[in-house]
Amino acid sequence: MKTIILAGGYGTRIAEYTQKIPKPMIKIGGIPLLTHIMRLFKSYGHNEFIIAAGYKKKIIQDYKYLKHNDFLIVLALVSSAFALIAHQLMTINGIFIFFLIPILAGFSHIYFLKYFKNKNYILYFLIFLSIVSTAHYGNKYINKRDFMDLSKLNINNGIDAKIFDKKMSGLKWITTLYPNNPKTEISNLLEAIDIIKKDSRNKMLATDYQFISVVMSTYDYSPNKYWYKHHAYPSVKHKYFEIYKKFFIKKLKEGKIKIVYIIKPLWGDDNVLESILASECTTKITLTDILDGYLLQKCEDLAG
Repeated sequence: MKTIILAGGYGTRIAEYTQKIPKPMIKIGGIPLLTHIMRLFKSYGHNEFIIAAGYKKKIIQDYKYLKHNDFLIVLALVSSAFALIAHQLMTINGIFIFFLIPILAGFSHIYFLKYFKNKNYILYFLIFLSIVSTAHYGNKYINKRDFMDLSKLNINNGIDAKIFDKKMSGLKWITTLYPNNPKTEISNLLEAIDIIKKDSRNKMLATDYQFISVVMSTYDYSPNKYWYKHHAYPSVKHKYFEIYKKFFIKKLKEGKIKIVYIIKPLWGDDNVLESILASECTTKITLTDILDGYLLQKCEDLAG
């Protein structure tokens, strides 16, 4: 049975409350009066309502929509989308971003037909956004495969990784840098590791080859797991950069570091120390094609 609730009055006798909201939306116990009335009727089995609104009816309509299942569905979809996008950006990945586009576009079209059918500009915008987003992320994460480079490699070219250390026995070494000749990369790395091993000074190691400190059985004093600004640590213009800079310098001081070794390439940064220390604090030496050393000098940044 449908129940009609008259909710169009001006509420002149309680004008101090109804100047901004209609009388049915005045809250009693934190709940709008209209909701109290609907709950009362529901207790007698009346579950379908027609609200005859008048004065400030838009407020009533908006409130009804916020309580409607459609809104909850949209809210859940949008919230999930933002959560997944944030996850993908933080992990430097993009698979979820790509497949979310058609899903969100499909649901957007459903709600367009239901609520905005006569506003064609919204439809055109959704079509444009879907096509451009699909093309952009399709090219970035499907054609280029930015973060899935290993999928293009021939696994048969892999070399037994125990050449580095017996700890890596049973693993195969494959590389995106030298896909057809991984021995070249292995040779470069072994040369760099040998130089670092022979250096008895306190040292910090900056590299994306995270296994190196393990095979050397040494603590590398690195402030980051991997080197990718914006993701692993803040860039220079970021509001938290100064905090990161202090943390980095603290690691140098605590370890009494004399030299910082950088094994290239660093995928997300080519300016590791230059943004942390003043130029007079370091002297750069090129040791091999992939290995640079930065000798730390006495300076204001490292004082204390």
